[in-house]
Amino acid sequence: MILTDPGLNIMRTYARMVDIIENAAEVARLILGRAHPKVAILSANEEETRGLPSSQLAIALSRRQWDGLAVYGPLSFDLAVDPQSVAVKRVIERFPASEPVAGRADILVFTGIDAANTVYKSIMAMPADHSRF
Repeated sequence: MILTDPGLNIMRTYARMVDIIENAAEVARLILGRAHPKVAILSANEEETRGLPSSQLAIALSRRQWDGLAVYGPLSFDLAVDPQSVAVKRVIERFPASEPVAGRADILVFTGIDAANTVYKSIMAMPADHSRF
């Protein structure tokens, strides 16, 4: 799995996010061997929320025509990586366009450095056997 830019880009504009996604997709093709990477645009939840800029950016990026990519958002972290969470929340039933990505993302796209850096550092600090948690 690829996490986009957890430590560098502070300003996340639509154009910059397009570049980040295309770069991550190229890495997924070359390194992970994914011919058609699945890209989740992360936000606090899967709903469009007017006061939440990450959900608005996720929707705009999802509506873009992408070559060789499945891109969907907004999705929360669990809905991007965990098929069981997708089933419990009936995400695909509620949001049919999420089907190629929900619970199966190859690339997690963070729309802000704060969440990206927090998740990255949490993963790096977590023991492999999870026995402390």
